[in-house]
Parts: sequence; C-alpha cells; structure tokens
Amino acid sequence: MPYSLSDQLMRAARQPGPARVHDHSGSADWQGIAQRVALMAGALRDLGVKPGDRVALLGHNSIDYLCLYFAIPWAGAIGVPINTRLSTAEVIEQLEDSQSSVLLVDADFAAVAQAACERLPSLRHSVCLGRTTPPPGTSSLEQLLAQATPVADAGRCDDDVAILFYTGGTTGRSKGVILTHRGVVVGTLQWAYTVGVGASDTLLIAIPMFHIAAGMNAIAAVMMAAGLVIQPRFDPAATLELIARHRITKTALVPTVLEMLITSPHFAQADVSSLTRITYGGAPMPTRILELALARLPHTRFYQIYGQTESGGVATCLLPEFHAVGGEAGRKRRTAGRPVVGMDLRILDAEGRELPQGEVGEICLRGLALTPGYWNRSEQTAALYTDGWLRTGDAGFLDTDGFLTIVDRVKDMIISGGENVFAAEVEGVLYQHPAVAQCAVIGIPSERWGEEVHAVVLLHTGASAGAEDLMAFCRERIGAFKCPRSVSFRNEPLPMTSLGKIRKNELRAPFWASRAELQDNT
Repeated sequence: MPYSLSDQLMRAARQPGPARVHDHSGSADWQGIAQRVALMAGALRDLGVKPGDRVALLGHNSIDYLCLYFAIPWAGAIGVPINTRLSTAEVIEQLEDSQSSVLLVDADFAAVAQAACERLPSLRHSVCLGRTTPPPGTSSLEQLLAQATPVADAGRCDDDVAILFYTGGTTGRSKGVILTHRGVVVGTLQWAYTVGVGASDTLLIAIPMFHIAAGMNAIAAVMMAAGLVIQPRFDPAATLELIARHRITKTALVPTVLEMLITSPHFAQADVSSLTRITYGGAPMPTRILELALARLPHTRFYQIYGQTESGGVATCLLPEFHAVGGEAGRKRRTAGRPVVGMDLRILDAEGRELPQGEVGEICLRGLALTPGYWNRSEQTAALYTDGWLRTGDAGFLDTDGFLTIVDRVKDMIISGGENVFAAEVEGVLYQHPAVAQCAVIGIPSERWGEEVHAVVLLHTGASAGAEDLMAFCRERIGAFKCPRSVSFRNEPLPMTSLGKIRKNELRAPFWASRAELQDNT
C-alpha cells in the first residue's frame, strides 16, 4: 500500500460526523476540508504549478494553512513552510534556496512578498491568503478559488518529496530538510501511537504550523479524523478559553509557552479539566517549569518528545509515568525516554563504532521516517549518514534500561585544555541559582586552553548576582574544569529561535570575530 498524504485526507473525509475543524474564521468537517484541498490544488495548477515545483507558505495558523499542507502535494508540488519570524533577507534566502515558484502569504507579510518577487526571478506568483483585499501586484487566493475547479490527486506517494522544513539556523545558514510522503505518514503514526491520539480527541494547535511539531499534530488530526482547533498565534488567555470552549484533550507546547500558559493570571479561573495530554519538546525543559506544570495540571499526562526535523519529528519519548517527583520512576525524569516504535537508536563514536552503555557519543538513528537528506546540499547530505545511521549532531548516552540522556549538541561541546565540557551540564547548574532567569554556556577563545567556558546570563527582574557569585556556585557543584571562567550579563532576553532554542551562534560571534580577523590579517 502506498504512503500518501492525499490518501490520509480522503480516509478522514469518508468519516461521517459534524464539523470538527475550527479556527478564528469558522468551522468545517473533514469532507469539506478535502473538497477545499482539491479546489486549492486546481488553483495552483491554474498558476502553472507542475509536479515537483516548490510552493512556499508564509502565514499564521489557519484552516487554510492546514488545507495547503495537503493541497500542495495534491497538486504534485512540494510544500515549503517558512518561519514568520525571519527577517526579509532570511525569507528570501529560503525562497531562493528552494527555488519556490509560488508564495502563499498572509497580508501581514505583503511587504516581504513584494521584496521577494522583486529579487527572485524564480518566484512567479505571490498569492494573498485570507479574505482581505490583496495588495497591488498580488493575487487573492479567494479570487483564484472562485475561478478554479477541483482537480484529481497527482498521485505523489512513498519516496516522492512532500515537504521541505527549513532548519532553525541555530548553528548557521538554514538547510531545507526533505521529508517524503512515507516519512511524514510513518513519523506521524509513530507519534500518534506513542501519545495515544485517536478519533475521540480534540487537538489544539497553538504553536506555529511552520514547525514540524505543530505540523505533525495537525497531520495526526487528519489521519485520525480527530477534532482540531487552530489558534492563529499563541496567547495565554485565548488558549485557555479555547481549551474550555472546545474541550481540548491534547496540545503540543514548547517549554517557554507552557510556562506562559500556567503562570497566566487567567489560569486559576480557567477550565482545563479536559486537557489530558501535553507533549513538549523543542528545547530543554527546566525542572522548575515542569514541577510547576505537574502541580497545576495534576490530571494532565506529560510526554517529553525528543526528535528533530531530520528524524521526521520524533525519535524518543519519555512517558508520563516517568515524570514523577522522586522515587525510581522520578530518576528517569532527566532522560529523554526510550525510542518510539519503529525507531532504532545507537550511540556511535566519530568513526561509527557503537559505544557501550553509559558512554557519551553521538546519538544516531535508523527508521522509515528519517529524511533522505538536505535540499541541494549533496555534501551535507553525505555527511548526515554513516552506514545507514543518521547522525543527529546530539551527544548522549544510554543507561542500562535503554533510556536516553541527552548531554549536549556535539557542536556545543567545548574542548578546554583537552577536556570535553558539555554546555548543557553547566547550564543545568546555573539554572539552579535562584537569580538566573536565562543562561547559555559557550566556548570562547583562550590562548592557554584553546577554548574556555563562558556564561551569558540574564537575571530575574530585581535579582542580583555577580560573576564571582555564579562561578563559585558552579564550583560547589561540578568539576572546576567545567566551570565558567567568565560571565557576561544581558539586560534583555537571549536571542531565541521560534521554538525556544537559544541562538548560540549569535552569542559566540562577537568573541570569535577578533580571532577570525586576526587570522585574515596573518
């Protein structure tokens, strides 16, 4: 049986029932969604979209965004969701890299679309989403749909490319991660099976749909013919109201969003009794946030998801029973759980040899949901795999029960005086200090040690702590070679990606710029 996103949508459309999909503009049943998808595909064909063409999306969450997830491959094309928080230059870079021929864009980003059309000959059409009057030079999707007719599915499936998700760029220029029809379907099934999502659920999408985490939740709702509520942008008060009104049973959040939700002044009066499951991931979960969430949502089961775009979204899961405070189960809480069904995981060294339990190496994966590589990046694609094992770039180890502990990004490891220092371990200690609101540990140049450990810190409002205080705090808890030798303080939040990951490349750049200039002048 072929794996096809279109087949999954048609299966949902055959399930009778009331309107199960809602956003700020209205509601629809799954049959109505399928009909709109076929009509949208017809409109794309009218624009000259051919099988294999790339069609980009730049907009906020909506029912139409969901439909386009399916309409683009229905037309035989490849979807390219673009991060709405990128600069104009970064958007243009991704459109150019993907050679997208059509850009579907919210009115909020009309200026970005205009700049892209002026710059890129390959971008033939800019289409405005929503029901507002489109800016000059931009087509309206509603106008195109009024003139279009539904078309038959193009029949793309299995190893055909379904979508390109561009990486967040925390380590440099973003890359287009290829996901196939088979990869998307299998990865979503792995996630749904692990979390237990079914037709009786109602899922809430509150994080941006240009990310694979939200995309997987939305696609899972289609595959299970479940209920789905789509929030344009996260807002704690609005999210709590949607949970109560639609009796939401499941949502996916990143740690920063979860904290905003449970510390909202509206939380105490909100009815969240229907919310039985929350998946989280995308960034490390500080202990204080998780413990607060467990206390304020005692009826909710938490699932920690570890994965990356290259893995198809999910690789391991820490199940609810291991989120306990204390006891044998509680000792697993600092792990990322065990591999999901159908995912094989090993810890390999730089030469591709498997390492024994407890020894830190690179987390490597094998399974049907994995990416076949990066778009137009043959060298980086070749380096992504070793003997069929995908190298995640994350460092970690397995315990005797097969639970994975993630130590750090391999690229974030600091080599100081020949010793390996994992930034995440040091950050975990700094976060125990009551004055620390945010921190990032990076390696900076050192004539003596090659690199030395440096901490970038944002303190809580009204709190005080000096560099010596924090360094002494660390020395009491970890080996001296791991401790920061210097600390810089910021008065504003650290630069973050849209999924709450700190952009360490931006923090490193000023420290290494002088070294690069020196090398250039020698």
